Amino acid sequence: MTFSFLHTASPLRLLGMALALCCLSLSMLACGDGDIVQKNYVCDKDEDCKASQVCQGGECVAADNDKDGFARNKDCNDNNRLVYPGAPERCKNQIDDNCDGQVDEDPCLCKDGDVRACGLKIGECRQGQQTCSNAKWSDCKGSVEPVAEICDGKDNDCDGSVDEELANCCRPGDKRRCGSNVGECKSGWQRCDAGKWLTCEGDKRPNQEVCDNKDNDCDGIVDNLAGFKAPLQKPCYTGAPPTRNVGACREGLSFCRLGQWSKCEKEVLPSKETCDGKDNDCNGKTDESFPDVGKDCIIKNLKGECAKSVYTCDKGAKKCEQTNKPVAELCNNKDDDCDGVVDNKKGDTTPMTRACYDGPKTPVASEPAKMAFRSVSEGSGVPAKIRQSPSPKSVMAKTTIVTAPSTKTSKISTKPALSASANANAPESTSVAMTNSASPAMLLVSLQPKAILVTAKTTIATAK
Repeated sequence: MTFSFLHTASPLRLLGMALALCCLSLSMLACGDGDIVQKNYVCDKDEDCKASQVCQGGECVAADNDKDGFARNKDCNDNNRLVYPGAPERCKNQIDDNCDGQVDEDPCLCKDGDVRACGLKIGECRQGQQTCSNAKWSDCKGSVEPVAEICDGKDNDCDGSVDEELANCCRPGDKRRCGSNVGECKSGWQRCDAGKWLTCEGDKRPNQEVCDNKDNDCDGIVDNLAGFKAPLQKPCYTGAPPTRNVGACREGLSFCRLGQWSKCEKEVLPSKETCDGKDNDCNGKTDESFPDVGKDCIIKNLKGECAKSVYTCDKGAKKCEQTNKPVAELCNNKDDDCDGVVDNKKGDTTPMTRACYDGPKTPVASEPAKMAFRSVSEGSGVPAKIRQSPSPKSVMAKTTIVTAPSTKTSKISTKPALSASANANAPESTSVAMTNSASPAMLLVSLQPKAILVTAKTTIATAK
């Protein structure tokens, strides 16, 4: 076979023939630059479908909302079961009952005295009767109209179906399984009576879940919390009952595993109190005791007694705060005025002094008695004592000096009329005796560290 006509055909005709061959197929094909797509159609229009169906997207689908046997493309009112093509025209309702485009047309225009049936004759519905008066049909009388469907084994809505679309509706004599066979549950049986299912009999129903390695509530999970996959759990606490949920202490949880309760987990038990703003020992008090509470501490930027304090805890922080304020200096071997020097005069570094006299109330010497002075010996915090003998021929001045331990011996040299000696080997005191045989010496003694000066023509030198 040859295609000799191709030699005589015009280019435009050849192009048309090529396109026709490309689009030829057993079914509808789409051709072009892309892939070939085949599309199958069941219907092209509503007429290709049943009367209760319409054509949508190339497929026939049910579309009879009021179940009167006519789909919405055929029914002029698919929400009213009494309106459909060919339905009897009902008068005085201002409705096109038969879908002919007219309202209350003939036979509503009737002859007086005429009678006709009206209403439905389907299911529980019963027709009534209309009478013509003044060329118009009266209302339908004696008819039984459709009502909502109930579970009674009857077609109450007069759509040709009985008890349709009703949940748990049954017919006398029906029997069905009830309950569940999941977990510990067992199914039973139900019987139908007067269109209703009776109580399930012979079944084993769900119970509250307990920790026994069984599915008591029949949800398909063993020993779980209701509505969750998580295991059963309960509060627990192994500490002393009064400390439960007090301060930092918290109860924990015990979990059900393989039918057994686990040890208490995630609980917080009492611990040693620390300075952290928490009630660690769970006694209802916060930071009332911790390892350093009440222990001595020194404040670095202060001196003397002002630098001395004890550790306290304030809002979770360990503090060494000043508790001693500066006061007047006392002879007590302490730096009371917090100036860095012990037992010193105010504003000076020299030891404190005060007036004193230990002689008789009535002078016995030829010269007037003079008052001596006491001063604080180094490192003692105790004033020195001076005693003067009242003897008219011999005056013994005994001075006790409290000093730091020393290994040196002091020798005292005087004029012939006066002799004195001192021993510095004593650990805490040294006694100095002075004698003036000519006359009582009126002595003014000033005690200084490592030196003793005696006036009234008496010189005492301390060996170094």
